[in-house]
Amino acid sequence: MKTRTALELVDELLERWDGGGMYERMKSIKSAIELEQAASASIFARKETEILFHHKAIKELNLKLSDLEKSAITMRPISELPDRVPDGCVIVAFSDDNTVFIWEKRRIREIAEKNKLTSFYILPLPVKERKLRPCPFCGAVPDKHQHYWVVKHNDTCAFEGTTTIRPVKEDTWGWE
Repeated sequence: MKTRTALELVDELLERWDGGGMYERMKSIKSAIELEQAASASIFARKETEILFHHKAIKELNLKLSDLEKSAITMRPISELPDRVPDGCVIVAFSDDNTVFIWEKRRIREIAEKNKLTSFYILPLPVKERKLRPCPFCGAVPDKHQHYWVVKHNDTCAFEGTTTIRPVKEDTWGWE
């Protein structure tokens, strides 16, 4: 037995009839089926678009999670210990008897071998925020903007209004 879609069946019946009431009835049924198929295709296309959007969002989330995993502070075996402490970091290491060793700037491999260390963490040190010194005439404090500093001087200052300090002039102005 051959399986057919409703549209195929209606087309076959339309071929048998040349006209009349039944022919018109089959044409209206055919147009209703075509409208329903078009609506289903539209719904399918919308759902497909939603799925693609959510798939893209999930991929982006997975990428962010993998980046977080890479930057996560994880305990490492002592065999991965570097020869020196990376700049801007501190190394916290542990021995078998849970003695804690902390290094900021020394060469560490020899100490690690002598004390039988088993694992370590590399932790980033907080970055100290540098501040420009206040205006020497009025004491106005520079405000940090995205790529420059702004000093709003008061009325009694030798400088009038505001001063913008670009990165190349920071050292000239002076740091606290």
